[in-house]
Amino acid sequence: MRYSLAYLEPETSVPKITRLKPSIPRILISLLTLIFLNGCELIEPQKAECSYIAKPTPQNPEPEFENHGICGEFFDEDTLLIYSRHLDGMDFSEDNLTSLYTDKGIFYVSRNGKVVRTFFYDNGADFFEEGLARTIKQKKFGFMNQQLEVVIPPQYDFAFPFQDGKAIVCNGCRQEKEERGEHTQIVGGQWGVIDKNGTVIVPLIYDSKEVYHKL
Repeated sequence: MRYSLAYLEPETSVPKITRLKPSIPRILISLLTLIFLNGCELIEPQKAECSYIAKPTPQNPEPEFENHGICGEFFDEDTLLIYSRHLDGMDFSEDNLTSLYTDKGIFYVSRNGKVVRTFFYDNGADFFEEGLARTIKQKKFGFMNQQLEVVIPPQYDFAFPFQDGKAIVCNGCRQEKEERGEHTQIVGGQWGVIDKNGTVIVPLIYDSKEVYHKL
């Protein structure tokens, strides 16, 4: 398994003041309007350079992951719009998903254009274990199903895959590279366990060793 958002032109509207009460000074209204407009900052999209597997062609019947240049735009680090010409050129698996690499992370993409950030695991997109894979939003971990629907909202600093209907999660923990090797370990924080409904079945009050005895 390797994986847009419908792009809507932002609408802006400025409230019109058609009538001013004599008791309210015009200068105050003007000042409040300026403050309001200055607070409404427009988000400047950032170009996204992407790598993915393209559809097979007679010239390239077994394509590999490669850079395809600018494929879309980021509106924040988790919200990615993919241009339709790139979406049409991706190779989707039987489950209608493929994965997409960017400089901001890795995403699952569905054939109908839905894009959701996932966790980079084992040199690729996170696996779907028991029907669920990890998703990340604002640096928090949650879970999504194979329709890329978020079923457990991101709220943990780290989460392990589901096993036997349970997943170990933690808050206050952090990823740390091992002194030797390329692997990372999760250290610190408070640990607990959730079920596939997102219900906390072991409270997040244990350390990383104690929690395994609570499974």
